[in-house]
Amino acid sequence: MKSFKTAAKSKAAIKKRRANPVEFELDGRVMKAYPPKDAAYVMLAASADEGSGMSAAIEMTRFLEGILDKEDADHLTARLRDPEDAFDLGDLGDIFNHLLSELTGRPTESQSA
Repeated sequence: MKSFKTAAKSKAAIKKRRANPVEFELDGRVMKAYPPKDAAYVMLAASADEGSGMSAAIEMTRFLEGILDKEDADHLTARLRDPEDAFDLGDLGDIFNHLLSELTGRPTESQSA
């Protein structure tokens, strides 16, 4: 029987990903996003193909939770749930698009000349 071992590889990959965070600022708070595993991009693309705007929004929030420090992810979630806070899904989408562009090295929108 073939045996697969990923523990050593995983530790090295995690260390490498955490060494190159993408920083961004939201209302004066600096946050860091870390490159995800390749599987996270595949899961994100799969949810986009499902066609439901709600499922895409859910997967977007899950993706962000997976690449942000826990404190930063919790901060964004608290702001989204706060009815007195103007921060909403459109703002989260802007952050998501920026981070996706930075992390993949590919712009999410066409660049104007």
